Order: sequence, then C-alpha cells, then structure tokens
Amino acid sequence: MLRHTPALGQACLEVVLHHHEHWNGGGYPHGLKGEAIPLLARVFAVVDAFDALTSARPYRQPWPEDRALEELRAMAGRVLDPALVEVFVALRGEGTPVTTADLLAPPPGRPQAPDMPAGLDARAEPRS
Repeated sequence: MLRHTPALGQACLEVVLHHHEHWNGGGYPHGLKGEAIPLLARVFAVVDAFDALTSARPYRQPWPEDRALEELRAMAGRVLDPALVEVFVALRGEGTPVTTADLLAPPPGRPQAPDMPAGLDARAEPRS
C-alpha cells in the first residue's frame, strides 16, 4: 500500500516493513537477523520500544524511564540491535536528547555502517 506513495523514499518503506524484525531472527515479516535488518528499521525498533514502554496506554501506566532502559538492555541481542541499545541507553542516561544522527553515527574507531541510506549524513544537525 505505501509503496504507491511517491513521497516516501525506499528507506522509509524499509522501516515500515522491517521494524518488527528481531536481532536474533525471531521477528516478522521475513525473519531477518542481525545486520540483515535495514539500519533505519533497527534504529526505529529501539526508539519505538522505548516510546511504547514510557507512554501511557489504556491498559497500563507508563513505565519510569529507568525501568524502560533496563528493559531495552534485556531486549538487546535478542530483539534489538545491542550496539544501538548501548548508544541509546548511554545518551538517555546522560540526560541528552537522543537524535537519529546519534544512533546512526558509528562509535569512535568504527567505520560508517555500510547500509547507511544514501544522502543521510549522521553528522548533520537535526531539522526542526
């Protein structure tokens, strides 16, 4: 359905399609595993999980941030990309707002991810 929406680029479509894939291959729709899951889908999965845990739902109260971060750590390596969880938790622990650029920037000494979408510069300032 969305692939017929020209305003959405391929990277956006991959996020929609693959953000429920699990790092260990147990997700859906294709059972992708590890770095076979598109990078932006892995980033979105971390952020989406955090948002789901810390947002009020009709059936439960939001979790405190420290409990949600601990749950992300428990999901790392099983459901979520462990490197992305590490960056997200570290930045949240510092009280720093986390941007997509923060999650996409490689750790010191590590090259840029090969699956970085073309035209996306992780060093760019976030748009307002």
